[in-house]
Amino acid sequence: MISIPAAIQDAIDSDSARYCVMIKIDMGTPIYLTTHYKDITYSGDVYDSSIHLDSISNIKQAGLSKNPKVTIALSGVDQTYYSLFLSNNYINRTVTIYYAFMDSDDAVIESPVEIYSGIIADIKMIDDPIKGSAKVSVVASGRFADFDKTTGRLTNTESQKQYFPADKGFEFTKESGDYSPEWESPQHG
Repeated sequence: MISIPAAIQDAIDSDSARYCVMIKIDMGTPIYLTTHYKDITYSGDVYDSSIHLDSISNIKQAGLSKNPKVTIALSGVDQTYYSLFLSNNYINRTVTIYYAFMDSDDAVIESPVEIYSGIIADIKMIDDPIKGSAKVSVVASGRFADFDKTTGRLTNTESQKQYFPADKGFEFTKESGDYSPEWESPQHG
């Protein structure tokens, strides 16, 4: 359950409540974006009101057994986000989304309310020269996205060649599966 401070509750109850979305993508140098019409300075960070923030998918609240996904679409027309994601390690970087309630001077009331926190699972880069558009979609998943993922290597030729392309050791293993060692383990009785 989300706890809402009294000042924010008062802003919600008033007829003039204004809010915006603030997004932090924790890259080497964090990316701060907002849906507000002008930049927001909060806690020493400047959230950019960039026209490059195209859309944010619906955020579904879910328990630990679910894997909520959010897609943040960014314009890639000027190549800023293309080069940023191509030149940095982005998988498993944190994405945090907040609602911020604004006062009449466009300052954040209290602190923003965190509505989503996850990790980057995928980046999709889509160019459409006919329409003259380019998009970078940041797909974030819940922190337990790869909870059931099986890690490690397999003992087969394909897995071995991923790391050691010239190694042919697994090519000579018996394929029938009926291998029995020449020695037997001692019987304990």
